Amino acid sequence: MFNIVLRKEAKVAHVLSVVPINVEFRRALVGRNHIVARVANINLQHGNDVFVWRLQKSGLFTVNSMYSHLVCNGLKVSQSSLAA
Repeated sequence: MFNIVLRKEAKVAHVLSVVPINVEFRRALVGRNHIVARVANINLQHGNDVFVWRLQKSGLFTVNSMYSHLVCNGLKVSQSSLAA
């Protein structure tokens, strides 16, 4: 979404403080209202952002967790695709 938003310099806190939320994109987004509804109730806090990998209980990224998720969701994996 960052790649197609018009005001890349806008702070998330500022965009979310305007009612209704005013986010403009370079092209139309299908389901834009759904996206806005999902972010409308986010509570922002001061501090550094923390990345949490939801596919692992520890919250840390592992290749195995990503591989398992892809396979469980129908991705066909072969030896030739792993070598690419």
